[in-house]
Amino acid sequence: VVAGPSGLVDTATGQNVILSVNGSGVVEGRATGGALVFTVAVDGSGNVTLDLLRAVTHSDTSNPNDVTSLANNLVTLTATITDADGDHSAATASIGSSLHFYDDGPTVDLTNASVALNVDETALPTGNPDLTPSYGTSAMASFAGLFTPHYGADGAGSLVYSLGVVAGPSGLVDTATGQNVILSVNGSGVVEGRATGGALVFTVAVDGSGNVTLSLLRAIAHSDTSNPNDVTSLTNNLVTLTATITDKDGDHNSATASIGSSLHFYDDGPTVDLTNASVALNVDETALPTGNPDLTPSYGTSAMASFAGLFTPHYGADGAGSLVYSLGVVAGPSGLVDTATGQNVILSVNGSGVVEGRATGGALVFTVAVDGSGNVTLSLLRAIAHSDTSNPNDVTSLTNNLVTLTATITDKDGDHNSATASIGSSLHFYDDGPTVDLTNASVALNVDETALPTGNPNNSHVYGATDTESFSGLFTPHYGADGAGSLVYSLGVVAGPSGLVDTATHQNVILSVNGSGVVEGRTTGGALVFTVAVDGSGNVTLSLLRAVTHADTSNPNDITSLANNLVTLTATITDKDGDHNTATASIGAALHFYDDGPSVFTPDQILIVDQSSTVHTVTADLNFAANAGADGVGNVVFNITDGAKATDAQGNLLTLNGQQLFLHYGTDHSHLVAQTAGGTTGFTVTLNPGSDQYTLEIDGPISNGTEVTATNLTGVSAGNVNYKGLVDIGGTPQDVLISSTTGTVNTSSTDIGIGNQWISTGENVRFDFVNSLAVNNASSTGFNYTTHNLAFDYTQLIHQVQGNGGVADINVTLVVANNDNVFGNTDPNETRLHLGLNTSSIQVTVLDGTGHTVTSGITVHFGATASDPTVTIDGIQEGWSYHITSSTAFSAVFVQGATGSSDFALGTFGYGTTNQGLPIDLNYGITGTDGDGDPVNSAVTATLYPADSSVEGTSAADSLTGTSGNDHLFGYAGNDTLNGGAGNDVLSGGDGNDTLTGGPGNDLMSGGFGSDTFVWHLGDQGTTAAPAADRITDFHTAEGDVLDLHDLLQGESSATTLTQILNHQAPTAGNLLNYLHFTQDGSGNTVVQVSSTGNVATSHDQTITLQGVALNTLGANDSEIIKNLLQHNNLKTD
Repeated sequence: VVAGPSGLVDTATGQNVILSVNGSGVVEGRATGGALVFTVAVDGSGNVTLDLLRAVTHSDTSNPNDVTSLANNLVTLTATITDADGDHSAATASIGSSLHFYDDGPTVDLTNASVALNVDETALPTGNPDLTPSYGTSAMASFAGLFTPHYGADGAGSLVYSLGVVAGPSGLVDTATGQNVILSVNGSGVVEGRATGGALVFTVAVDGSGNVTLSLLRAIAHSDTSNPNDVTSLTNNLVTLTATITDKDGDHNSATASIGSSLHFYDDGPTVDLTNASVALNVDETALPTGNPDLTPSYGTSAMASFAGLFTPHYGADGAGSLVYSLGVVAGPSGLVDTATGQNVILSVNGSGVVEGRATGGALVFTVAVDGSGNVTLSLLRAIAHSDTSNPNDVTSLTNNLVTLTATITDKDGDHNSATASIGSSLHFYDDGPTVDLTNASVALNVDETALPTGNPNNSHVYGATDTESFSGLFTPHYGADGAGSLVYSLGVVAGPSGLVDTATHQNVILSVNGSGVVEGRTTGGALVFTVAVDGSGNVTLSLLRAVTHADTSNPNDITSLANNLVTLTATITDKDGDHNTATASIGAALHFYDDGPSVFTPDQILIVDQSSTVHTVTADLNFAANAGADGVGNVVFNITDGAKATDAQGNLLTLNGQQLFLHYGTDHSHLVAQTAGGTTGFTVTLNPGSDQYTLEIDGPISNGTEVTATNLTGVSAGNVNYKGLVDIGGTPQDVLISSTTGTVNTSSTDIGIGNQWISTGENVRFDFVNSLAVNNASSTGFNYTTHNLAFDYTQLIHQVQGNGGVADINVTLVVANNDNVFGNTDPNETRLHLGLNTSSIQVTVLDGTGHTVTSGITVHFGATASDPTVTIDGIQEGWSYHITSSTAFSAVFVQGATGSSDFALGTFGYGTTNQGLPIDLNYGITGTDGDGDPVNSAVTATLYPADSSVEGTSAADSLTGTSGNDHLFGYAGNDTLNGGAGNDVLSGGDGNDTLTGGPGNDLMSGGFGSDTFVWHLGDQGTTAAPAADRITDFHTAEGDVLDLHDLLQGESSATTLTQILNHQAPTAGNLLNYLHFTQDGSGNTVVQVSSTGNVATSHDQTITLQGVALNTLGANDSEIIKNLLQHNNLKTD
């Protein structure tokens, strides 16, 4: 060798290969570092062996199998020949260039490795957030495994990766633009997929280690629309990865893998999220044409709302395609019921995708439709039933899952998804409710106390005790869309006092509602006063059972009612699905209670004997109770003027013992007392409304003369004169002439004396009652007068009595004077009344200073013979008066001081000018008030009959018969029989069951208490030209009084047959209509016209006046009256 560098380079170390020959003669090529690269050895046969132990560099990098050798001279082979003898010779050959070192080259093998790059559109910023991406938008994986590099003996140089494409369309489409994606490799060796418009869709890059990165920037279209996560890739050859290998001496090689199909683009899909949004469709039955016009619907019959808010669409990376809405149902019953038919509402979807709810009979109840924007419309066509009957505006809906709304979303590359919301419960059907309107109708229930059984039969009445009126007109029912169910009426009250008062008990009337729903007005004591009831048709009935008080006492037919709110009528309306409503009308003020008032009543007339020796008391019926009406009797009082002068019915003044009587109320206004100024009672009338009676007590005798009283005795002549004249005394045109035969007349304004101021025993004074008395000095007497006046009573004061304890004793003579101017007590031409011969017609009374009758200390003596006409009164004290009455008239009084008398002076005097022997009629006004204060005026009447013209019975059963004159018969107690005979008689039966026969003439009859029979005989009647006119003061059917006409009525046939009696049948009038006719006179009396011959239609010969008996209480016509009287045995005709 040429020791030293061989010109070769050790590939592994890059060191020069140094040649040398080792000790074995073997050529060694070693790297400078000592590494043995190759050896060259030769054997004895000349066989040269080249052994390569390490690669050496080759210069031709383009040929991995190029050859290199040494410079030729660097290695030599020397052959030394030696012959047998040892001769040798050598020859050297250069063999360096014969040592050929062939290069080794690198290779890259493609493997079967599978590598994929997965990217997911979902991970793009525009990706669907609802979805979880399977991969990201960038994926890197080592593709080095696709290659197996072989560097060979030269050792590793480098392995370089690069991408390549088939430039042009990639087969992919950019979703957003719809443009093709074009492949290219940019200047950095990065594969780009761009839309034709330039938008970068994805890139593929590889690094030096063979790591390939796929980056997705935009979504691309995927063909499988049924799979929102399907994968697409490139045709495999469209993108390649090349691995270029270079060994250490620069030889290189490459391998290319198609990786297009390894680039996986996962799709992004759309989703629709259900939100928590609350949407409702509200429709209201009230807005239907059949809805309640009273109510304001909360909603219409059609409602539209966007239900899009129930969904949140996510189109994802592919972008928006479409969102489509559709409705669905669970076909079949909806759970709703059509109110009108009661049929179930069935759900279905028609061919247009509209949900229909139809009654099983086919009627369309509602529809649900949706448009492309997700606006859902609910339309109501008919009312449906609602369960909450307490709420007329309650809402019902469907079970939520029965109606659904589906949103189907499709993205731009056709992927679709859907979400379904149950919207049944969002379909709200508001109920329509019924209402009842109160109208302005005016209805009144009118009841009248007059129509009660206790009502006043004398009063007419428009209304009855019960009234029924329809109050349904107070209400206008509106059933609304659900249609008519029912309308029920009920009554209510404000429990407690009604404001009314029960007249009979004066208790408050309390309102309540009983168990049957009837309003009751009861007294606090429990008596039922009225009821108010209502039926199913709204007819209200007011029934009055008892009278109530009324405030207006001036109007006996005034009306009262309740405060309006105290009684209410409620109409409860229920529609067909059970909703109900009410309206309440206050009807208290519509309950009208008309008052019953008292009618004119006539108390029974009292017939009484007036005499001084006996106090007579008679009780008669007031007859007010039967005329007080339904309110009953309140009170009966006198309506006199307290302190007024008492008068008779004709206005004549009444006196007692010559003293004026004055009317006073007694303990209360039900007592009338007639008293003198001094307090002496003349008569008392006591009203007892509780027993419906009144009582007259006579303390008489009562006079109704024109009382003339001289209160000033000065006269027309002064001093002591023979004659003293008093002119126009007492304010009357009458005069009095005073004279004396025992001296001059001496008068002052208060005293009368003879000669001086006294009258002594034996002295006398005469009083003549004259007319036109005048002073005439030319006459012999000094005076003139024309005539005398007649008097029937005389009263005079004993003004003074001389001495302590003195009394006056006087003789009094009553004179019927003539006009001959002869005075004194002895004129034979004058008549002196012989008082002692007829004491029953003369009454003498002494009164004390207070007007009371003196009952002790006084002695009265009447002359016992015709020659002694005087009456002597002993024991008259100063200030007392004497009073004389006579049934025979007189015109002068002669007074003389009696034996034993103290001196005295006469005082003022008075006399009465009317005959006391005639009956006196009394008439005093009374006022009857019913239980609630309605008044009616009447009068109690009495006739006072003088005792000397009256026939009186006893307390036993008397039989009294009158004369042919005008008789006064008084039976008193007992069952008396009174027969008046001819004349105009007065018959008073008194207590007991009496029989009274007036006889011929015009008679006045009073039965008194008890069952009395009034009898007429044939012959008692008058003529048709002048019918007899009899009057009964107290005919009472209730007391069993009887009109006995059986003898008077000639030819009358029986009105009652035996068959009727046996069968308890009501009688008939028979032919009595020919005999009897009943009328009412103007004073409230019933007049019976009687024809004894049966021709009453043309004439009558007898009338019977039933005083105070109202015709209508007997019957409506003659037939009814006759039957009524016969049936109750008040009429006897057989």
